[in-house]
Amino acid sequence: VGVTVDTVNLLGATTGPAFVKAALSDLESTGAGNILVSVSGLLEINDGDADEKGVLTNGAGVIYIEAGALDAYADIQTVDGEITIDSTGAAHWIAAAKVLSTTGDLHIVSGAALTMDDQSLFRSTDGNILVDSAGLLLLGSVQAANGLVAIDALNIQDNGNTRTDIIADEAQILSDTWIGELGPYDAIDIDVNLIAARANSGIVMSELSAASVGAVSGSVAKVDLTGTAASTTVNELFGLTTLASAPLSFTAVGTLSLLSNGSTTDATHVVRAGLNSNVFLQSSASRLIIEDAVSSDGGHITLRGASGISLSDDVPVSTHSTGTISLLSANGPIGQNAGSQLIAVGGDIVLQAAGNISLAEIQTNARVAVTSLNGAILDNNAATLNVSAASLRLYAGLNIATGLNPLETAVATLSAKTINGAMYLSEADDLNIVGTQALTQVVAADG
Repeated sequence: VGVTVDTVNLLGATTGPAFVKAALSDLESTGAGNILVSVSGLLEINDGDADEKGVLTNGAGVIYIEAGALDAYADIQTVDGEITIDSTGAAHWIAAAKVLSTTGDLHIVSGAALTMDDQSLFRSTDGNILVDSAGLLLLGSVQAANGLVAIDALNIQDNGNTRTDIIADEAQILSDTWIGELGPYDAIDIDVNLIAARANSGIVMSELSAASVGAVSGSVAKVDLTGTAASTTVNELFGLTTLASAPLSFTAVGTLSLLSNGSTTDATHVVRAGLNSNVFLQSSASRLIIEDAVSSDGGHITLRGASGISLSDDVPVSTHSTGTISLLSANGPIGQNAGSQLIAVGGDIVLQAAGNISLAEIQTNARVAVTSLNGAILDNNAATLNVSAASLRLYAGLNIATGLNPLETAVATLSAKTINGAMYLSEADDLNIVGTQALTQVVAADG
């Protein structure tokens, strides 16, 4: 915006040169001042001077923007200050528009849908970010590489693949419906160290490296119209939870660790899926480590770890009704520590690994199959019953148990084969040696 005003004398004639104020662009404070804006209607933020920025301050200057609705075509940026954006209506970051701070927190709220175009970005390198949408949230990219990202929305979907959807040290994701989508399959891509998520419908997420699932909490600074910052608490959320009959799918390229670090009274399962909800957990290139309970209310559970799967002491993996359980490792072992349990009611249970399989407790009224292609099947639970089932199939490249520590079973029918070793079994009741098998419904990444 530029202003030119003619000078007029007492006779009404213009005299002398015009009074000129040079053109200004955007909202900018060069002295680390605060920028505080309140607009009752639609606020459009544009780039007036081709530098991609629409609102800019530096140093520790804070930015507060409230509006009835918001369309951002240009960047909103500070260096070390906080940024708070509060739109009572829909908010849209268009094309490559960004919200940026180096160390300050970002607190972004929309009372309706919040849309980030594919190349748009919310980023604070060393701060925390909160994004809250009362409607659909379409993600460009939200990045707090050394901090917390907390997202709460009606529905959370990916809006493109130019950038990773969420990058953070820790992330907490809440949705009243879906996180990601299945029709067609489109996971929320993340690169985080620690994650917790809850959706009233399904979860479909894909981790680009290694991650832990556990308890996440924190706080995010929120600025008001006076420029004063106060802390917004992000209460603890533990594990991955779905509440409806929709899949829970979480894949990681690196090691996927399911932690037991929740401190709230309901932190009893690190992974809990709703009624008839299938569960798919995978480390596609490394290990799956299970340190707390994993359950589905009647759905099928598939656990994959390319280089191995381990269950910590006394950890249960369980489903109900006719849900089945599959543990699969293409290149490594499967290990149940003492007291850990695989529990189904009317569904089959299958374990298959390239390496050794160490058994603690397996329980179902249906069938069980344990296959170690190149290793041994071992008892890892002392004298406690290893397998209770209607039938059992055992196949091992090496031994099945040892003379000093046989497998303890309570099954009606049994078949067993070793390629290069002996077998040692102790059956608690009558036994029929016949052909046996077990069939599970192997869940894929798309649920």
